[in-house]
Amino acid sequence: MGGSIKSESDVTSLLLNSLISMVKMCVKQLKLDSTTYLEAAKKIRVNPEACIGFEGSGAGITALSKAGLFSVAVHPAYRLRPELQNAALKVEILNAIHPKLKSWYLMRY
Repeated sequence: MGGSIKSESDVTSLLLNSLISMVKMCVKQLKLDSTTYLEAAKKIRVNPEACIGFEGSGAGITALSKAGLFSVAVHPAYRLRPELQNAALKVEILNAIHPKLKSWYLMRY
């Protein structure tokens, strides 16, 4: 998979496509647990360690971590929410993460 990454737009496209696939898979589930994320990663044929998950709840962050995904807590008041502190990355809004995720992804591939 790493050999197909040639530009920043490739990284952005891959991240977006992965996110969309994961969201579709997770929305079908009534509860978020590590199994949901593992099934979603398997469905898109990506190792869980190469996936990024976005959550706004403590249960979601725990599920992401248990599945081995890079966890991102997205909540406007994450600093005040102890249950979100175990996330690998914490941001108030999604558009604040692009440079950080790009760096993480490029370091891995």
